[in-house]
Amino acid sequence: MAPNKRLKKWIARQGISNAEAARRVGYDRSNFHRIIEGQAKPTIDLAHRIAEATQDAVPMACWIGFEPVAASARKSSDHAVAA
Repeated sequence: MAPNKRLKKWIARQGISNAEAARRVGYDRSNFHRIIEGQAKPTIDLAHRIAEATQDAVPMACWIGFEPVAASARKSSDHAVAA
């Protein structure tokens, strides 16, 4: 499972908002939203803080090799038309 999806799942299980999750991690909520949506990858420090806040439900190692999806690529794939 992609790490951002693990993070979304953890947030849902906790019954908290994305803003509350960002607060628990100690990170700006608008930038944290980009990580949750898979549009950005956390720094090593932030990945460590996520792991601590989630008690390793989203471990640091799961971010290794994760490549964020560019917003433009996501939009074009959403609107692709079959030839």
